Amino acid sequence: REALRVHRPNVMVIDPHLADGNGIDLVREVKHELPDLAVVVLSGNHDPAAVAAAVSAGCEGYVPKTARISALASAARRAAAGEMAVANVHLEELAAYIAHRRSEPEKLTARELEILRLLADGLSTDQMARRLIVSSHTIRNHIRSVLRKTGAHTRLEAVSLARHMGLLIDD
Repeated sequence: REALRVHRPNVMVIDPHLADGNGIDLVREVKHELPDLAVVVLSGNHDPAAVAAAVSAGCEGYVPKTARISALASAARRAAAGEMAVANVHLEELAAYIAHRRSEPEKLTARELEILRLLADGLSTDQMARRLIVSSHTIRNHIRSVLRKTGAHTRLEAVSLARHMGLLIDD
């Protein structure tokens, strides 16, 4: 933790199973102190509950240990750029897992659906604000509304749920 405070990296890659504790708990603590730090989980566990725990903790990426090093590098670059870095197979499993655990979300407005599509495209808050010609504050309000209505804890989880519900179609 001290190294993170001193060096302030853009991305942290972490294994959820640390010798001296739980990596996901550490992510929660670190994200509280350094909310702009992008976190990518490198894990041997592909269970949807494990992916859900990582996403709920604020991780931007989830990469299996069996993936090529280029996949990890790509995930780190994408996470640093504010994009989601989770394989589609994990997103689909995550969405099914989450959907099974909760009821239907509140209906989204047309603007909230537009925000969801931009989130799925990996745009940052500022990029969305420029594209939609509104303030970043307005975008953050829409994102909070999307999270509340979908019951998601993170942007990634909201996109995953939206895909599972058929609200987002991959081109």
